[in-house]
Amino acid sequence: MGKIKYIKIKDINKNAKEVSKKIDKSSFKVKMDIIKCIFKYGSSVKNYTDLEFYLLNDKERSTYLTDWYLEIIKNKYCNNDIFNDKTYIYNLFKEYIHRDFLDLRTASFKEFKEFIMKKEKVIVRCINGNETEVLFIDKSKLKNEYNVLKIYNNIIKKEQFIIEDYIKLDKDKTIYSDNIRIICFIRNNKVNILECTLKNGEKYAIINKDGEIIIPFIENDNLIHEDIIGIKIPNYNKIIEFINKISKKLTNINYVNFDIALQDNNLILVDINNELKSIQTKSSITGKKNGNLETYKKYMEI
Repeated sequence: MGKIKYIKIKDINKNAKEVSKKIDKSSFKVKMDIIKCIFKYGSSVKNYTDLEFYLLNDKERSTYLTDWYLEIIKNKYCNNDIFNDKTYIYNLFKEYIHRDFLDLRTASFKEFKEFIMKKEKVIVRCINGNETEVLFIDKSKLKNEYNVLKIYNNIIKKEQFIIEDYIKLDKDKTIYSDNIRIICFIRNNKVNILECTLKNGEKYAIINKDGEIIIPFIENDNLIHEDIIGIKIPNYNKIIEFINKISKKLTNINYVNFDIALQDNNLILVDINNELKSIQTKSSITGKKNGNLETYKKYMEI
């Protein structure tokens, strides 16, 4: 009965019309198929189109982590208040983040000024850490304290209370990536890897359990940088060891994302959060016709 909320008539009608043109099937039949997928697989209308369920058979559809399962995971494993305050996380993992930061809720204006005077650019973010912005520092304008105050007031107005160093990463031209995201499920102090990706903005390349890139970045429904397929991530084993080490600081936490980067040949913790986002590709782009549900079910009661 809980899946009824996914039946949104307006969205079903709109998407059915669009899909029917792609697969030469009547809009009515597509509507019935969407509703079937809602009840049988817990897929939202968005899942049906984004994951191209209309191109998959029942067995293939049953392998996907749909919104229904993501909601179960969120309610069961993601109620962790510690991720709501990024300063708590930064202080907990200070020895691993390797960068300076200020909490503007407690820092003075003088401390803020001294902090940015030493930087070329900084990252500002809200306390929950989900939204970030790069702030470029024009040193010539900082000579006028009024300009510093304008920058400060603008940050406070946006409630971007955390300001931190901009991370300069080692750039490997064969990788084209900002950092590596490893999604884990922790139980009985054991870290189980659910997904591993190279993360570049909103683009992701998929890595297998051996640290090898198996699907390149996808942008605008196109594979990009296909030359990186087969490349093994440098120091992948060390990255896994690093995650196992830092995860010991977490208690009563199950679902967690670790964003790791390489800086001056050292592994640093870019971010840690419980953002629920599974990377499952369209079969028409990658040829891959199975999702991540089986992996998640291996470790979770969902």
